[in-house]
Amino acid sequence: VNAFFAHGMRILGNGILNGCVWHPKEENGGGRPMIRMVFCDDVKIQGITMVDGGSWHLVPGACRNVEIEDVNIMSRVCTGDGIDIVGCEDVTMRNSFIRASDDCVCIKAASYPDPAANRDVKNILVEHCVLWNAEPGNAVEIGYEVRCDEISDITFRDLDIVHCEYEGNMGGSAMSIHQADNAYIHDIHYENIRVEDVAQKLFDIKVLECKYTWAPVRGRIEDIYFKDIKVLNGPFPVSIIRG
Repeated sequence: VNAFFAHGMRILGNGILNGCVWHPKEENGGGRPMIRMVFCDDVKIQGITMVDGGSWHLVPGACRNVEIEDVNIMSRVCTGDGIDIVGCEDVTMRNSFIRASDDCVCIKAASYPDPAANRDVKNILVEHCVLWNAEPGNAVEIGYEVRCDEISDITFRDLDIVHCEYEGNMGGSAMSIHQADNAYIHDIHYENIRVEDVAQKLFDIKVLECKYTWAPVRGRIEDIYFKDIKVLNGPFPVSIIRG
């Protein structure tokens, strides 16, 4: 599904989008998202299930006033992100389940799904969701591509992160901010989050240069708030704050 300047778009119902026929079994499908929206306003996506896409599954880029509710996503290929909110403002995601082989929920400012999405991100709410991160990536991620002036006013609350696998230095975190570009990242809130079976990292907050870096100068990370975060079972994970 590709949508450009589709104002008032609705994708509703209990249907299943099955992406397995779009890509070879062990391939990433050429980087094609299952639902790609660019410059769309007043969007509602509710009730659908997305399975086995070849890359990112649900990707609003440079969009405003987006509501995502009761969406289920299950992926198995590498780079199979669940939902990537890229260069957007005023987005609400709630009551959803994501089992992703890469980032479950990721916030970026990047040239994918469109160069127009290299823009500020503001006023994002993710709540009442169950997240299962497997293999690469993180459960809740901001980064690595943050190619804009500001990313601010982001809230993650009432989440159950039920699984997060070991990856290594680049991922494997329940909650992460990876500042690899120039944005000023601030006023980020994590509230009432329950974590189970996290093999590696609880919080991973870094300013760094890596293979995803594009900007010549790193931005800042400030005013990050954690409240009522619980580790319910499994080995107690470490946390990293660096840079």
